Amino acid sequence: MNSRRNEPFRYTINPPMTCWIEIKSIDLKPVNSKLAEAELIDISKSGCRIQTGLNLHAAEHSIGAAVHFQLSEESYTFPG
Repeated sequence: MNSRRNEPFRYTINPPMTCWIEIKSIDLKPVNSKLAEAELIDISKSGCRIQTGLNLHAAEHSIGAAVHFQLSEESYTFPG
């Protein structure tokens, strides 16, 4: 087993938690979008992994987004 000491701690959410994604830009061009439902799969200090039914064509485009979710009574929004 290889050690990944430089990789930050990553917390896996099982089962995945409902969250919402808001597209802020595509290829650095600002866009206005509605919130779309997604699933938060894991999270760490350096980012998170989500799953959505949206076809974002992320392999061909640079996507700027905000992820919104709620833990207990607190709401959180993180850009990415």
